[in-house]
Amino acid sequence: MFQEAVASSRDLKIAVPGSLYFLICEFLDMTPVSIISTQIDDVLIVRKTMRMSSNIRQEYRTPESRRLHRQEYIDFLDSSRYYGDVFQRMIDKIQALIDDASPLMDEVLNQGHF
Repeated sequence: MFQEAVASSRDLKIAVPGSLYFLICEFLDMTPVSIISTQIDDVLIVRKTMRMSSNIRQEYRTPESRRLHRQEYIDFLDSSRYYGDVFQRMIDKIQALIDDASPLMDEVLNQGHF
C-alpha cells in the first residue's frame, strides 16, 4: 500500500503542484522508511502505536471469535488513544501553505535570499 501512496502522491503533485499529500494511518503497520525521495509530505500515525500483530488479528476472523475477544480489542483501542499533536502537525503544515505569500522586495534584499 505504501508504494501505491507514493505513486498517488506523484500523480497528485503533477496535477496540482502546490498540493500537500499526507499519508494518515491509524496504526503503524510497516517498517518506517524515508519519504524524502517521494512526493509524500508527511506520514502521520494518529494513535502512535503499532497495529496488532497478525497472529493476534487471526483471533478475530469469525463473528464468534470477535464476540469472544471483544473486550480485549476494546482494551487495545482504549490504550491506543488518538494524539492531538499528530493532527496539529497536519494543520500547521496546511496553515503554512495557506499563509505562504510572495516575499516583499525589501525583505528579500534585506535577507539576501527568498
